[in-house]
Amino acid sequence: MIPSVVRLSPGDAKTLPPEGFVPVTGPEPSPALFLVHAEDLAGEWERSLAAVLGEEERARAARFHRAADRDTYAVTHLALRLVLGRILEVDPAAVPFTRHACPGCGGPHGRPGVAGDPVHFSLSHSGRLGVVAVAGTPVGVDVERTASAETAAPLVPRLHPAERAELDRLPEPERPGAFTRTWCRKEAYLKGIGTGLSRPLSQDYVSAAPEPAAPPGWLLADVPVGEPDMAAAVAVRRHHI
Repeated sequence: MIPSVVRLSPGDAKTLPPEGFVPVTGPEPSPALFLVHAEDLAGEWERSLAAVLGEEERARAARFHRAADRDTYAVTHLALRLVLGRILEVDPAAVPFTRHACPGCGGPHGRPGVAGDPVHFSLSHSGRLGVVAVAGTPVGVDVERTASAETAAPLVPRLHPAERAELDRLPEPERPGAFTRTWCRKEAYLKGIGTGLSRPLSQDYVSAAPEPAAPPGWLLADVPVGEPDMAAAVAVRRHHI
C-alpha cells in the first residue's frame, strides 16, 4: 500500500472529496488521505467553523491553551466533516457521528464512526498539521512532530522487544526519527482496532526499520506529509482477516 495525500485548501470546501478519492473497495482497501494546515483556517474555512462544528467540538477547541493547537484541532475536524458530508451526501454539520463499542470493556467509547458504518475514518493533528483518513474498512492515522531524545527515552522501553532492538542498533542521532515513525505506526494501528493506547505498546510489532511491518489482517504505511520534522502513518484493515 502506497498512500497518496491531497492537501486541502479553502477552495476545496465546495468540491470535497476530490474526484478519485472516494474510498476504494478493490482487492485491498485504499484509504483516502487529506492533509490540512492550521494557516488554512483563514477565510472560507474560518467562516465555516461556527456553522459546521458541533458544540462538543467547539468546547474542546476552546480548552486548548495555545492558539496554534486550537486552530489545528478546529481545521482538522472541519476537514473531516466536509469530507464525510460529501461522501455521505449530507450537510457537514449533520454527519451522524457515533462511537463503536470499546474492544476491551464493551463500553460506548471505542473507535469513532458514523451510523451504519458506510465509511470509516480517523484523524490526527500535531503542531500546525492535521491528517484525515477515510476508508471502506476500519482505519487509523497518526501524525507527530519528531520526538527529542529526552522525550523518546522513557517510552522506548514500552515498545515491542524487536522494535527496541532495532532502535538500539541505530546510530544515536538517528534514533529520535526512527522512534517517531515507530510511534506513528503503532498509534495508527491501535486507533484502527479501537483500543488506542490502552493496549500495551509491546504487544504488536510494527517495526522501527524504514519499512513498516503490518500486524496480521492489516496494511500499514508511512504517510508523506512534506514536513521534515514530522512523521505520519496509516493503518487499514484488510477486507478479510
